[in-house]
Amino acid sequence: MSFFSNFLRDKNSQHINKLCLNLLRSRSFWVHLIESFFFKFYEVLKVIMSETWRQRLGRRRFEIGIEGPEYDYIQRYIEFYCSEADRRCKKIDMKKTVDEVIDSMKDEKFDKFTKGVIDSIHKKRGYDPHDDNKKETASLIS
Repeated sequence: MSFFSNFLRDKNSQHINKLCLNLLRSRSFWVHLIESFFFKFYEVLKVIMSETWRQRLGRRRFEIGIEGPEYDYIQRYIEFYCSEADRRCKKIDMKKTVDEVIDSMKDEKFDKFTKGVIDSIHKKRGYDPHDDNKKETASLIS
């Protein structure tokens, strides 16, 4: 007889086989297996689906309070705002990419960070969203 058939006839192996079958029938085993899979899948997905500052601004703009003409203005000069956000992200953590810094921020921190970026560039460009007479200046030299 082969080793495998001897193994199946062995009392200890039969006990192990029963334990394995019970484990496979157990609901908690499958729940744990599925949770582990989705946790790993989520971690991989987070890396693949990182959000840029521009994308997150678009998603969070109403919560931040940016809409209408002010949002249009920001979109028109988005490169200035993105450059400022990049500069500030590197100031926060030089070892991380800009997207990693943005992704690591909770919504409240991102909103505060973004308001700072927007206020800074608005000030540099002389833009006041509340003053109809002072809406645009010549291009900004960084």
